[in-house]
Amino acid sequence: MMNKSMKSLLGGLVLLTAPTALATSTTSIPAFEASITTARGTTSPGGATVIRSELKTALNAFLNDTGGPTGVDSAERAYLTTRLNDTLFQQSLTGTAAKYFADFYELNDANPVAAPLYLSPVAGTAASLYGATGPLANASRIQEG
Repeated sequence: MMNKSMKSLLGGLVLLTAPTALATSTTSIPAFEASITTARGTTSPGGATVIRSELKTALNAFLNDTGGPTGVDSAERAYLTTRLNDTLFQQSLTGTAAKYFADFYELNDANPVAAPLYLSPVAGTAASLYGATGPLANASRIQEG
């Protein structure tokens, strides 16, 4: 027979693992589809056309399903690829919504892109950029990049 501390420990472990065990593409993709169906309804702000705010809410299903910093997983990326290449789906989006979808897809496609850093001093002094003098302005080195 398990004692109370062992039950508490086991219960805590179950609760800690539950978000990752329950939140996968099997929950995020249907949640996305449900949001899109609602957005295409006659009572939605855009009518049959999906507007940016509705699409943003729908895409949040992919970011909020893991409960952690991992974001969009491989199954979700594959699904988003099919939606990106789906002409009928793309035509149901407004211009700003389509742009948001393309940007969301690019940011979450798991292809790291190095940003070039051109670090060179900015014109002017730190005091002129801050609009004040003092120890902070004297100790600052400001570079663009």
